[in-house]
Amino acid sequence: MRPLRHAFPHLSRPARELERATDGVYRLRNRVAHLEPLINSNIEAQLVNMRTVIGAIDQDLLSWFASVEKIGTVLKQRPPGKVK
Repeated sequence: MRPLRHAFPHLSRPARELERATDGVYRLRNRVAHLEPLINSNIEAQLVNMRTVIGAIDQDLLSWFASVEKIGTVLKQRPPGKVK
């Protein structure tokens, strides 16, 4: 477990949760890289996963990410009742 703490010094959740979050980000990355449609993807959950992984690495990096990402803002602008 010690190497995990070196890579993720701010990990405050069980390692299993970090593993699930990392897997979600990895799968989203693959879908984007292979130009697959994201219409049925749960982007909100993947944004949470991204924040989880980034926050476990560095809190300043998480603050920076929050200041530059636009995903949350765009998701809030969707009409109600639309796809995930």
